[in-house]
Amino acid sequence: MKKDEFIANVLEQVRCKKTHDILRAELSAHIDDQAEAFEAVGLPQEQCEEEAVKTMGDAVDIGLKLDSAHRPHFPFIAVLCAAALMLCGILIRVFLAENYPLLSVGSHDILAVFVGIVCFTIFCCIDYTIFARLSKKAYPLAAVLFTVMLIILRLDYIAYSNGRTDFFFLGRLNYALIGFYGCIMLVPFMCGFVYRMRGKAMVGFLICCAVLTVPALILCCFTHNFAILFINTLNAWSIILFALKKEWFSIRKRLGYLIVSIPAALLILSSAAYESVSSMNNHGNISFIWDFLMDKGTTIEDGWFIDDSMLLLGVIKYFGILSGVVLGIIMLMFPLMLKIFSHRIHSSFGRLLASSVIFVFTVQVVCYIASNIGINMFYASYSSAPFISIGVYSYAAWGMLLGIFASIYLRSDLFPERKLDRITKAY
Repeated sequence: MKKDEFIANVLEQVRCKKTHDILRAELSAHIDDQAEAFEAVGLPQEQCEEEAVKTMGDAVDIGLKLDSAHRPHFPFIAVLCAAALMLCGILIRVFLAENYPLLSVGSHDILAVFVGIVCFTIFCCIDYTIFARLSKKAYPLAAVLFTVMLIILRLDYIAYSNGRTDFFFLGRLNYALIGFYGCIMLVPFMCGFVYRMRGKAMVGFLICCAVLTVPALILCCFTHNFAILFINTLNAWSIILFALKKEWFSIRKRLGYLIVSIPAALLILSSAAYESVSSMNNHGNISFIWDFLMDKGTTIEDGWFIDDSMLLLGVIKYFGILSGVVLGIIMLMFPLMLKIFSHRIHSSFGRLLASSVIFVFTVQVVCYIASNIGINMFYASYSSAPFISIGVYSYAAWGMLLGIFASIYLRSDLFPERKLDRITKAY
């Protein structure tokens, strides 16, 4: 049997067509190596290929084994857990809505769930390597456009607040939430940009540090929204640390860690401190939370006090502290479970992207729990528990990130490092 015929018989058994190119190259290389070994021991050249094919074994049996090994795996458990969190959030709102009308489930919440499902489906179907192929140009462009859009929304909000009607009529859009969750949705582009800059030594490292943080600084200065600076700096810091650990920039790790960690720590601590001080009279303050739990008088109206950003507090008050602890553990288990799933991902870029998604989910859960017990890292209104707190902006971000994670998980065996390098060089 000839080599091409043998490989064709093997690939007929493999149902995932996207793996065929990889498997064809690996099988061909293995047969060629075996043929060279036979030729080295004196076998006639015309027989070497046939003997090499014979040593491979039965084509159908090999094909069935490869089909089992390279079958795409969908992260059903992760998606089911996200759906369970969503259902949990809805049930909590239903039980608390009698006392807090703001938590009533309405058409806006149905729209949010629909948007989340659409975003998940779209990004699950998209090949995640598109962020590596296009982000070298796409991320700076997306960051600039996003910054300009947010500045326009801010100006429009000011005009709308002053009673003007001759602007863009967008004043009802929450530019602060769009900015916050927009920064979260830029994370995949940030990962792709850093991946494309690998091998550029210190110059590439410094470019990544600047490009990943400057847009957030500009937005923070213009909008006075330190939550944007907080979350963007955390995301950029985690991405660059991953790149340094993988030695993508060929610089000393300790030097790189110092260069990126000191400014990041200053930005994170200053933004967290500013938000904590500015919200001392807000409903994230620990004294108000204590008064609320103890049924003491407070100047804050209960209907405003408990909203999506404080669901955990509502659970603690009406169902007991044990219920609150259980809900907190459930929320923390979601990113932990994604971390366990990520061990199946092999390519460096896939791991970077998956780790960044997990990091975003973890930060949001930790900040949400912290704000519900009075540790206000940034405005409580920006704290949303993934898939428990319902909102159009937040569900768009969570659906996108979970869809990207599912895309990586589905294609974890389809894009080994060498193939991804060939793809990115073409762009």
